[in-house]
Amino acid sequence: MNQVELYDPHSGLAFDGAAAPLPRVIKDAADKLNRQKMSLDEAVEQLSEATEKVGGSIEIVEKHKYIKFQIGDPNSGKPVHIYRLLRYK
Repeated sequence: MNQVELYDPHSGLAFDGAAAPLPRVIKDAADKLNRQKMSLDEAVEQLSEATEKVGGSIEIVEKHKYIKFQIGDPNSGKPVHIYRLLRYK
């Protein structure tokens, strides 16, 4: 797969467009990938390792060129939080 450059990680703060702060382990994983060049598959793999600690999922949003982190089950009736974790180009 082609390499992309990852950039603009989420600030981790709730007031940055999110209703809840980004879990620290996810924020740290995103910061570690900032300005790195790798395949999207590799980036998702590395970020997915962090999600194992807090739950949630990682997904590529190709239309807007970013990697999304989602925590919470939409079918549970409880809040679901979605974050634009990292952009890529």
